Amino acid sequence: MWQVPSFVKSHAMPGIVLLVCGHCPPCLQTIFTDLTCSCGTPPPSCQLPCSVPQPCSHPASHSCLFRDCPPCSVPVAKECIGGHVVLRNIPCGSKDIRCNKLCVKTRQCGLHACGRTCHLPPCDNLSVVTCGAPRRDCRHTCIAPCHPSTPSPDTRCEFPVTITCSCGRITENVPCDAGANYNADVVHEASIIQKLPVLLQPVAANGKKAPLRQRKLMCNDDCAKLERKRVLADAYEITAPNLDSLHFGENSIASELLADMLRSDSKWVLSVEERCKFLVLGKSRGNDAHGPKVQVFCPMLKDKGDAVRVIAERWKLVVNAAGREPKHFIVVHVTPKSRAPARVLGVKGTTTVNVPLPLAFDPLVDMDPRVVVSFLDLPRDADISALVLRFGGKCELVWLNDKNALAVFNDPARAATAMRRFDHGTVYKGAVMVVVPPNVGASVASSATNA
Repeated sequence: MWQVPSFVKSHAMPGIVLLVCGHCPPCLQTIFTDLTCSCGTPPPSCQLPCSVPQPCSHPASHSCLFRDCPPCSVPVAKECIGGHVVLRNIPCGSKDIRCNKLCVKTRQCGLHACGRTCHLPPCDNLSVVTCGAPRRDCRHTCIAPCHPSTPSPDTRCEFPVTITCSCGRITENVPCDAGANYNADVVHEASIIQKLPVLLQPVAANGKKAPLRQRKLMCNDDCAKLERKRVLADAYEITAPNLDSLHFGENSIASELLADMLRSDSKWVLSVEERCKFLVLGKSRGNDAHGPKVQVFCPMLKDKGDAVRVIAERWKLVVNAAGREPKHFIVVHVTPKSRAPARVLGVKGTTTVNVPLPLAFDPLVDMDPRVVVSFLDLPRDADISALVLRFGGKCELVWLNDKNALAVFNDPARAATAMRRFDHGTVYKGAVMVVVPPNVGASVASSATNA
């Protein structure tokens, strides 16, 4: 039986029974044990349906309880907490429903998109967001924290750039140094020059000090030997009898790298060679005639990336590295100095002047053309720096020169969005022509050849 509480007994006078009226406010004390009477008998159970009105107005599906009702289990359609999609068959009482989509809401700065998956507001703190916009003086990416409505800080750009000797045989990476007063930090520049393999060429005596990124290395005796051999090979049309006896210059490291790659995967090496040959000797197609001929190679391991660089340098192509591991990729393009090497790699390893035809797309060599957008012959007032900002760093902007650039996105959908939103965006056409199987529909073919 239920007993009178002890505190009631302690305050009651002898001989007087104190009764409780039952109009006290609800007790705010929370306990996590089952209620029982003093003799340990549990409260009686009730098998009838619960008649307590549910806050969601759905009928209760559980029996009568001596505790709060459980969350409603009626399946309904609910929107995720990020407002991206409406999910079906979700229990009515479930809270904080999340989907697996990116937030992509504009942050407080008004420029960057949130890169987190579906979450409750607010988005990440701006102090951990990198600006990502191209710097005004060198076009390299600004790595300072997000600075809305203020220009990029005038700090020294540490992005590594490659300087070469006049013949291009000797290369070395030095900091860009743009943006800061490089005339002031003489000690910093001297420490970098001291680590170079050769001396720098003297600058013009015009009273101005050129930054390191604009300097050239001095050629050495090996460069002179290589040039003499090249002239003799061109004059006497010397060809190698087989791939094993090919020599790719006096740079032993490059020769060994390319020779090893030929032995292990000759088909891949020849595919890269054919793309370089098409850029230099092939005819321009479509809107490529209005801009530099360019080829974007897909992300690959470091040894293959180094092989692409060696092959492109044999054709005197300009090599640009972009992205970060594991999405590091290489972009090459033609300049007036580009020309065929003394020997073109092939079955016989001989030079050919035949105009090559467009190649078939190879995912092991070529970047998916649907994720690349070309910006060719940009007018002076064009500002596509917002491209990087608007997509929250989900694309890489590669500048070929002052008027031409490429934007490489993570997926075709983002590239298609950029194509719609930017007036100067055009379809990218490299050295390959995407070949669509005949059993694929026209819509798929269109999406495979256009952004």
